[in-house]
Amino acid sequence: MSENAIRDELAMRLDLIEPGLVLLAKEYKLPNKAGSAGRIDILARDETGCLVVIELKRSNAAARQALHELAKYVELLQREKGIGSADVRVLIVSTEWRELLAPFSQAAREWSANLRGYQLVLERDGVTPVGAREVRPLDEASLVDATPIQLLIQPNDGDLEGAWHGIKARMDKVGVKNLIGFDIRHPVYDPGIYLVLGRVPREGDAVARLMGVAKDRTFDMSGAPEGYDIEYAALHYLCSELTGLRLEHVGPDKLAGIIQDTRWEVSGVRRGGVFEEPVLFPSDELIASASIGGISDVAFNGSAKSDHPQRWNRFTVRVQFALSTNAPWSTIVSAWLQELADMKSPTHAGAKVFSPCDLVSAFAFGWPDKLEGYLPSLELVASGGGAGSNPPWDPRLAEYIQGCYVRLRTSLQRSRAVGNLEELWRGLATRSDIPSRAWT
Repeated sequence: MSENAIRDELAMRLDLIEPGLVLLAKEYKLPNKAGSAGRIDILARDETGCLVVIELKRSNAAARQALHELAKYVELLQREKGIGSADVRVLIVSTEWRELLAPFSQAAREWSANLRGYQLVLERDGVTPVGAREVRPLDEASLVDATPIQLLIQPNDGDLEGAWHGIKARMDKVGVKNLIGFDIRHPVYDPGIYLVLGRVPREGDAVARLMGVAKDRTFDMSGAPEGYDIEYAALHYLCSELTGLRLEHVGPDKLAGIIQDTRWEVSGVRRGGVFEEPVLFPSDELIASASIGGISDVAFNGSAKSDHPQRWNRFTVRVQFALSTNAPWSTIVSAWLQELADMKSPTHAGAKVFSPCDLVSAFAFGWPDKLEGYLPSLELVASGGGAGSNPPWDPRLAEYIQGCYVRLRTSLQRSRAVGNLEELWRGLATRSDIPSRAWT
């Protein structure tokens, strides 16, 4: 039987989908000045007066086309009829959902229009609808990245391969798959694996399993960083299971120090779970991410283009978070990023931030010959903007900031008293030759 026959039967039984739906039209035609016209299977109105666009599909192959067609109808209703998303709801009704569920879930989260799905149940004749079950979108998948939960493991026998297999086997028992291991070597110290735990998906059973183990074994969870209690429980479990190994609980700053120290060598990268795909997770990006430990309030290194809103928004949030303890720099960088976002043409921006605001540690670990690596630093670069657009950074502002920065570094290196970084902000406020839009 054809889809048209099912459509005609469903049009007479809209209450199977939702009580109160009133049929307005079948095969409702929508003009399209920019391309081919659209044709809505069923157009109805709900109890609130909202238009309801219903698209019917009966096979997996046809289901893949449904979201494209619905997106087109929503756009045409607004473009050709002046009806916005607040006055339109969208229903996709299908007898098959195997190929449809994943793209439907993404669309349900991202679309401005209200989107719902229903699985249609037909009578034995294959035409007459007898029921409809609402299909819920899949839960949004957890994003996986490197976490600050890290462990330095040095086998007594130097067998890194055996140690890695032991780590993976024990983590598998509690459902922890996403692991990164860096083989590190030093001319004096024993070789080891620098283990970085990836984010444990919150929708899986590993969460319940790990928290159960933590409770049964009375792990001390007081040291868990905020938001990483599951990964911290996994670390506790691993440490309680490993024998014949020297273990040191470390953090991203330890890895950053190893990378900066030329005596250490990262000789290999081991992978588990999602990190096993090197095309998606190149080794250099894993090292950079692990040395920060996810989102950091001290360091950030990344880039984004202003015409990719999702990445640009994440980029600006992470830059600002890395500068959260440095108000003068944060104020200036925030204004600069906003100027880039406001440009008519796309701009590519990059930022490298190191803002520990900890002079005591800088002198304790960096004096005298490594001080440069422990002092606050800020590198910003932008390209693009298009012909005729304003430059992304006023050169007078850049020159002034650089001057303050050089004076700050000079005073540190000479061990003189250090002025407050707010000197930069106060100085900007007195500069009448720099447009206020560049820094307010």
